[in-house]
Amino acid sequence: MILIEHARSQGAKCFDEHKVTSVNFDESSRPISAEWTNRSGGSGTISFDFLVDASGRLGIMSTKYLKTRTYNQGLKNVASWGYWTETASNYEAGTEKENVPFLESLQDESGWAWYFKLHTGYHSVGIVQNQDIVTKKKRERIAAGNPNAGNAKEFYLEELKQAPEILALIGPNAKLNNKAEGEGSNVEVKNASDYSYQASSYAGNGYRIVGDAGGKLGCLARCRIHSDFLLSNLFQPSSTHTSHPVSIWL
Repeated sequence: MILIEHARSQGAKCFDEHKVTSVNFDESSRPISAEWTNRSGGSGTISFDFLVDASGRLGIMSTKYLKTRTYNQGLKNVASWGYWTETASNYEAGTEKENVPFLESLQDESGWAWYFKLHTGYHSVGIVQNQDIVTKKKRERIAAGNPNAGNAKEFYLEELKQAPEILALIGPNAKLNNKAEGEGSNVEVKNASDYSYQASSYAGNGYRIVGDAGGKLGCLARCRIHSDFLLSNLFQPSSTHTSHPVSIWL
């Protein structure tokens, strides 16, 4: 929103709560217009001279039209996390490092875990693992006679045993809550997937692809952790600059 407001202050024409659904091309394969819809049910077409695809993970140009996106199979991760109260201790309690985020490698080397305190007093505790490893573990445990091994909460609690230092910080009397203050989900354990990808090209006739629309090192892979963990708004609101030549940002 900061970038959009700045663009608006510089004279760009911005459309909030609009989503581009498709792009139209001329005979030379140059993008010339886009179809859009908005939250109120409206729809239409906007024309432009130049396209900047900043549509985030959706990557409308690279995925829908150019087919140039490839995924890094080694960085396909999944995260499971929850919010705890009445934990035994803050990390580095009583020191200048108290409450800084604490990361711990899982003992079986399948991933890592985090532990940090939110401003609300809750502790965010989660694990990040390769998706294939998670799938394999669940299948093996089910095959071994545990029909509930695929349950999100059971799997989360079982995997936390691979992080003994974090378990000690949580303590035996902590409570796993169904949501943190201001957080909308009512499930105790949240899940999200994260992928790393790139495209074979980022520019062409009348267009440029920028940001996550072109490539992304997954935020789980680069250890970005925060309380609202992942992921929102695959489409960012569109903005059109009114000077000539006209450019559109997806």
